[in-house]
Amino acid sequence: DGRVRRRGETASAAGSDDALEGSARCREARKLAADLRIKAARQPRESRRQMLLAARITDAIVEGEARSGRPRDLEGVVATPMQKHFHMETHSARAVPAEGLDLVITASTQDAALTQSVVASVLGRSSANIDVVARRAGGAFGGKLTLHLPAATATAIVAARRGVPARYHADRRDDMKMTGGREACRAAYRVGFDAATGKLSSYAVDFMLDGGCATVDSVGDLSMAVTWSDNCYNSGAGGHEATGRVLQTTAPRNSSMRSPGVLQSHLVREVAINRIAHACGRHVLDVQEANFYVAGDRTPYSSRPLGSDAFNWTLPELWATQRPKLLARLADAEAFNATNAFRKRGAYAMPTKYIMALSGWKIPALINIYADGSVRVLHGGCEIGQGIHTKVAAVVAYVLDCDLDVVSVGATSTEKTPNSSCTGGSGTSESSCNAARLAAEILRERLAPFRAGCADVADGTH
Repeated sequence: DGRVRRRGETASAAGSDDALEGSARCREARKLAADLRIKAARQPRESRRQMLLAARITDAIVEGEARSGRPRDLEGVVATPMQKHFHMETHSARAVPAEGLDLVITASTQDAALTQSVVASVLGRSSANIDVVARRAGGAFGGKLTLHLPAATATAIVAARRGVPARYHADRRDDMKMTGGREACRAAYRVGFDAATGKLSSYAVDFMLDGGCATVDSVGDLSMAVTWSDNCYNSGAGGHEATGRVLQTTAPRNSSMRSPGVLQSHLVREVAINRIAHACGRHVLDVQEANFYVAGDRTPYSSRPLGSDAFNWTLPELWATQRPKLLARLADAEAFNATNAFRKRGAYAMPTKYIMALSGWKIPALINIYADGSVRVLHGGCEIGQGIHTKVAAVVAYVLDCDLDVVSVGATSTEKTPNSSCTGGSGTSESSCNAARLAAEILRERLAPFRAGCADVADGTH
C-alpha cells in the first residue's frame, strides 16, 4: 500500500546488470525510504512504554518487596533486552530461470519448503516449478526461518520477469537494519512457597514480547515460552499458570533465536527460585532440589508421566552426580574470593528441561547407490553449522557397513526431498539421520543376496 511501517523495512528492490549501477539505485531507494513516514505501532502507547521501562520497573518491585517482609508470597518482574542476530553470512539468494516456468533458487535458509511455497505464491506459479536449493547457510538458528524471504522473493521476481539469473547479497549495514533478533521480554511473576522448606505452592507468570512490525514468528516463540515456563520444577498444589501477549511495534521484525522464548522463560523461573532461597535463608541448591519434578509427575502441558518410556526423565541421576562437583567448585570459589579483593569467582547450575524427540518433524531422505559402489545421500534438513551432513553420512555408512569415504551428501533440494519440516527445534539432525537410517536399511536388505554372492566369490567357494 506504499506505507513504511517500521525502521529498516524493505521499501523497494532494484535490479541491475551492473553492480555499481545497482548500488546507486539502492542508494536512491534509501533516500526515498528516509522521506517516508513511519507508521506508529498498533499497540496502545502505554503498552510500549511499559516495554521500554521494564528494567526500571523490575528494580523498583524487587527492592520494594524485599522490604515488605512477605516471604510466603513473592512477586517481581524480569526484563531482558532484544538480542540481535549476527550471521557470518548476511541474507542472500540467487535465482536462475530454467526450462519453461521452472526456477531454481539457491538460498541461505533453514526452511527450503517454506521458501519454495512463498516464492511460488509471489510468482503465481505452482510449487512444482520452484526448486529451492540450500547447500549450507552461514549462520541461522532461527534468523533464516522467515527473515530471508525478502531476498529470495526479490531475486525470483527479477529472474522471472527478465529471464536472466539474479543474485542478492545484503550489505552488512543493511542486513543489521533489516534483521531483528530474540524478542525483548518483560515477564511479571508471582510465586507462593513454604517459608521453612522453600517448596513451591503456586506459580504464575505473564509474558510480554516485542515482536517488531510483524508478530508471526513471535507468537510461536511466546507459545514456547509458555509451554516450558515450568522448567524442571513442580509448581505445587496451587497450580501453574502462564499467559502472555506479543506487542506489534515499529522495530524490525523479530524472529526465533536458538531456544526461542524458552531462555527468557527459564530465566524468570530461576530468578523466582533464587528469591525464594534468599527469603528462606536456604542454599539455592537445596531449594532447586526440593522443587524438582520426580518420576510419575505430569507437567502442566503434557499428559505423559515423567520417567515413562514416553517421557525420559534423567535429571535426578544427573543432579546426584553433578551436585558434589558443584559444591566443590563453590568451595574453591569462596576460598579464592577470601584472598582476592578485586577478582571474584562463582559457580551456578541451572537445570533445563527441553524437547528431545522425533515427533513433530517430517524429514525425507533419498539414497542412491551407484555402479562403482559410491553412495549419494540427500535429506530435507538444512546445514546451518550443526554438522547435519556429516551426521547423516556417518549413519548411512554404519547401516550399509561401508567406508565413510564413499558416502557423500548432496545439497538440500525441494525437488529431490520435498515437503520437509524446517530445520530447528533441536530435532532436525536426529530426524534426518533416522530417515536416512530407514532408507539405508531398506537398501541393505535389497543388497543382502548380492553381498552374500560376493562373499562366496571372495572365499573361493564359487
